[in-house]
Amino acid sequence: MFPSPQRELIAAAIASVIERKTPVRIGDHPALARAVALATAVAQTSAPVLVTGENGCGKEVMARAIHEASGRAQPLYAVECAGVAADLLESELFGHEAGAFPGAVARRIGRLEKAGHGTIFLREVGRLAPATQARLLAAMRDQRFNRIGGDAVVPFHARLIASTSMDLEAAVQAGSFRADLLVRLGLVRVEVPPLRQRGGDVAQLAQHFATRLAEADGLPSRAFSDAALVLLSRYDWPGNVRELEDCIHRAVLLAQGPAIEPQDLVRSDGTRLLDLELAEPGDLQIESLVGRTVEEVERELILQTLTRCHGNRTSASSILGISVRTMRNKLRTFIEAGIAVAPAP
Repeated sequence: MFPSPQRELIAAAIASVIERKTPVRIGDHPALARAVALATAVAQTSAPVLVTGENGCGKEVMARAIHEASGRAQPLYAVECAGVAADLLESELFGHEAGAFPGAVARRIGRLEKAGHGTIFLREVGRLAPATQARLLAAMRDQRFNRIGGDAVVPFHARLIASTSMDLEAAVQAGSFRADLLVRLGLVRVEVPPLRQRGGDVAQLAQHFATRLAEADGLPSRAFSDAALVLLSRYDWPGNVRELEDCIHRAVLLAQGPAIEPQDLVRSDGTRLLDLELAEPGDLQIESLVGRTVEEVERELILQTLTRCHGNRTSASSILGISVRTMRNKLRTFIEAGIAVAPAP
């Protein structure tokens, strides 16, 4: 057990590590603040931590921040549990003696042993094979283990942090994950929220990525237009922070004007976020346009865009490619005709 310093110092350490490793600002959303507060509280202990969340939301960043804030002098060793053959993964974790199996010509020191008093980080722990789960549980319970094919007792002192994007309770019910291992691993659970639930953090992260990536590529630093920020905030970001960073990188490379605009925001396949926004269910469909005048279609498009922009005239006009003055003139005409218009924010 390590001495517990002041909470403010641990929080500062976690924030600085996240800044250095991603590097991104941590953001201000309460859901992320709760995760960081819990990580802060346990950083200097030896308690195992289970970091949960969707792919790309920053689970490894959180794990490394906990390790850096823990004060442990020895390093963090990350081990990938998904997509690795069970026998290779077991050797990677526990090591083996010479002759333990065909091809084992020399002793191998596993990550649990190499870590010493440092940290072991298991990515996607839910993918561990049943036999490896049993061996890991025994090592955590007894604080020791044997290398594969050996009798020598190896002490286990490392702090264990695991991550998962799976529902491990469901995996327990399905019989693919041990309930007793989940109890031990989940003594402390830090849930990293998906980006779509982090509100204004999207804009903070986007601007930080834009500044850093422009500098790395030797390009001028650009801010985001209001319309681009609205678009970023409305997209669901299924790939989370990882997808956002890639999207902003493309925008930095594509932008030609003084600011990053909605048309600069594209997915990896070239699809514009703006096109996805306008094609969402509930928007204008081709079938609904038949039999209507151009004036009616234009009015519906303006009103729906304005609603999506929460009444922001500047953002809506930028998305539609018209001037703010034209937008205001159109809206004045609508209001005079008795048509409801989204109020300005």
